[in-house]
Amino acid sequence: MQLQKITSGFVFLAFTTLTLIAKANVCGSDLQNFNPTSSNLSFVTVQSSSTLEPCLLNMGVFFDYAINTLTYTKDLSNRSLEGSRVKNALLSGQLSFGMGISSRWDIGLNLPFLLSQELKDNIGTTAFAQAGLNEVRMNTKYRFYGEPSEGMAFVFSLGQNTIQNNPFSGRDSSPNAILELAADTRWSGGLSGAINIGYKRRLPGTPIPNQPFVPMKDQYLLSVAGGYLFGDLKSKLILELYSALPASKVDQNTNKNLNSSEINLGLKRRVSRRSTFHVGVGSKIFDSFGAPDFRVYTGMTWFLGPVCNLDLDKKNPKYPYVEADAEPGVGDPLAPIQQPYDPIPFDEFEEPLPEPFESSSSPDRPDVYRFDVGVLFETDSAVVTKNYARLLSRMAKKFVDQGFRNIVIAGHTDSVGADEYNKALSQRRADSVKRVLGRSGHLSREQISLVTTEAWGEAQPIDTNDTPDGRKKNRRVDIQVWK
Repeated sequence: MQLQKITSGFVFLAFTTLTLIAKANVCGSDLQNFNPTSSNLSFVTVQSSSTLEPCLLNMGVFFDYAINTLTYTKDLSNRSLEGSRVKNALLSGQLSFGMGISSRWDIGLNLPFLLSQELKDNIGTTAFAQAGLNEVRMNTKYRFYGEPSEGMAFVFSLGQNTIQNNPFSGRDSSPNAILELAADTRWSGGLSGAINIGYKRRLPGTPIPNQPFVPMKDQYLLSVAGGYLFGDLKSKLILELYSALPASKVDQNTNKNLNSSEINLGLKRRVSRRSTFHVGVGSKIFDSFGAPDFRVYTGMTWFLGPVCNLDLDKKNPKYPYVEADAEPGVGDPLAPIQQPYDPIPFDEFEEPLPEPFESSSSPDRPDVYRFDVGVLFETDSAVVTKNYARLLSRMAKKFVDQGFRNIVIAGHTDSVGADEYNKALSQRRADSVKRVLGRSGHLSREQISLVTTEAWGEAQPIDTNDTPDGRKKNRRVDIQVWK
């Protein structure tokens, strides 16, 4: 299938690129506290439960400047260095790539690297000998529970140290593995929050000779984040705290605390539907591994795609199934429906989803979402507008997350024109809405089979057809969701 080919090509291209990047030599902290996520959803370094839309590719580049990050010894050749102040600064970068595989699953690749280093006092300091790649880190996320405003996901990461003579990984170290539980929620008023709890399994190599440090052991990970949305400015203020705690005691020859903790304050601004700008500052909570006295970062992310065609997988029930475009109905002169799949994900900067026009907690009555055809469709056509195609795609995800028994899409018109024409027009508009839901990438073939359409034409008015305002109310599409 094309999706599998794209995934394989994505991984192959990433690792081919790695062979062209010089490896850093010797080592800094190895903890790499500042790690932007590969999906760029919700926060910066803290994972949310959200995943990238199917076939959507996210690319990001970040740069950060950190003061006093490198680790130093507390004694050297029987000379006490306690109280010494190591003055150093690192300019680092990170490339990230993420891609959605299904509506609940995505994968990613992060490539952190050192650009430059400044040492004003290198006594007892373990520093880099040259710039280059620090680590190759791949990850995958699966969202096992989700509602429109909250969710939970498992995140698994696998990272391989690429730094030569790294005393914190050891010689010939194996990849380290991280398993995390990510949970997030959004409240009214623009507030959101997330928490990540995880365990990092480290498989260190043999100690590096003549080094005062020893390879690091397993760690517990804990991160929390909060955000406040300024909707009119399309910006989000983000506060993040992340920490790594040793799972067992490690006797390192340093005054730095092994309980590494850092706090960051950042601003995320949406530049366009496909790009986001980031800027922020950070600092250590106390003197600890990988946590700088001061950090400033900036970055850009872009959404690309869809990079594959979901319609090629019609016969596979795991992927969305979309019916072929129908021929125009009798008496309906409108052009065939053309509505491409739009994978750009919902985020906090979007307008909130509409509430049901009629809501019911009874299984015998549906929730009814009502749409005015004057804004739902292009002028004098049955083609859903781009903005509403995007909204319907988000609603499809909401329907799947909340669960449904069946969905009925009913098209209605006013009484102007021939009854045969009005009925054909209402049918095509209902079919168009169904097609957009199907192409959202959220509904499986079986779920789409539970979506039916009805064409009522002018037969079920909700207001008089004798006034312009009444006719406007009668021209509508109702989506009935039976739970």
